[in-house]
Amino acid sequence: MLCPTYTCTWKEDELLKSSLHDYVLQNLSRSEILDYMKRDFDQYTWCLPTLSRRLAYFGIKYVNYQVGIDHVVAAIEEELQGPGKLLGYRLLHKKIRVNHKLAVPRQLVYDILTSNHDDLLEKRAPKIKRRKRGGIGTFTSLGPNHTYSADGHDKLMGFQRNMFPFAIYGVQDVYSCKLLYVKVGKTNKNPKIIGKWYHEFISRTGVISQILRLDKGSENGHMATIHAYLQSTEFENPEDSVIFGSSTSNKIERWWRELHSRLVKYFKEKFQYLFDQGYYNPDEITDREILALVYLPLVQEEINKFVELWNNHRMRKQNSDLPKGIPNHLYDFPETYGSTECGSRVSEAELEDVKNLADVLDDGAFVDKELERRSKELLPNLSELELTDALEAYLYLKSSMSNYRLFIEVLHSSVPMNITKTPLFLILQSLF
Repeated sequence: MLCPTYTCTWKEDELLKSSLHDYVLQNLSRSEILDYMKRDFDQYTWCLPTLSRRLAYFGIKYVNYQVGIDHVVAAIEEELQGPGKLLGYRLLHKKIRVNHKLAVPRQLVYDILTSNHDDLLEKRAPKIKRRKRGGIGTFTSLGPNHTYSADGHDKLMGFQRNMFPFAIYGVQDVYSCKLLYVKVGKTNKNPKIIGKWYHEFISRTGVISQILRLDKGSENGHMATIHAYLQSTEFENPEDSVIFGSSTSNKIERWWRELHSRLVKYFKEKFQYLFDQGYYNPDEITDREILALVYLPLVQEEINKFVELWNNHRMRKQNSDLPKGIPNHLYDFPETYGSTECGSRVSEAELEDVKNLADVLDDGAFVDKELERRSKELLPNLSELELTDALEAYLYLKSSMSNYRLFIEVLHSSVPMNITKTPLFLILQSLF
């Protein structure tokens, strides 16, 4: 007798096999994987024993002791050539599993580092911390998409936030600690760019949080207005959906320390080297544009990788009412932790409406188009540039364009607006 369809087709389902493999490499527990399977592959029947049998059928193991030591050593050495040298062995082990698809035990990574790079382990060893003065603030949230914490990070811009054209801006879900997006551009002080990033995120997810937590900076004006406008049907006073406070009391501020110590410092050392050796002049617009052209995509790529690591790492119990667990799982399955989804759905019509009213940038390009065109003529594979080749590429482009003078028109010069804004939007805009 033939088996029912729902029990037979899973053996040929390559997407199922790939998803199971990825979740195991991320070190999710079987119960956490089961939640994703029930949601994403609900055409099949699921329970813990069934999950274990299917993992065994596909030959997927949490630890594969058949992986050759040479492969692990090569993967570690590759990571240590980049920002991976700033990671502790735990995060490095996770990066080896996720990025290199090597299901190796954590102890093996530690042993290789001890044998070949004990100096790096010593640098990352815990230090005695000074006692903090004052009380420690706590963060609370009812569930995912209840409160978003948003802020900018300027450490990569160097002295007086003006040396290097790399500004970072991110948004974090307070309940799950999941990083929703982290963007890098030449500035994080243009409110239209900040608003554009936020609008893109909402358009992608179709969900908006109840509360948006910001600091009182002019760069957040468009973002706050967009949020309040979209929440105008949920709040009697839409401006109450945006909370302002100091950066130091913002949830995402703690995460910037993680990003700085484990990623930003790597790039900052590279850029500082160029400056110290006279290869980069922050007052020369061409130098800034070439540096941004070469490194912006690479910095964004490494940030994306670090965000993925963070969103899939297991957090310990915090000094707050927030639950412990893996940010992605906390965000996707709040009912497992006694919470509920708190976000509001947003229609495409509302998103298009607020996009026009806010006048967010349609062109997100951060590099002069003419410079980009000339650079691609000199380096046709510029978009495929590896991090290890970036320094050489920058010096080559700088030398080749030594006689080229870049002229950039001021963005958004005083052109009369041809968009009729609704009274509600104008009122909200005046508040932020």
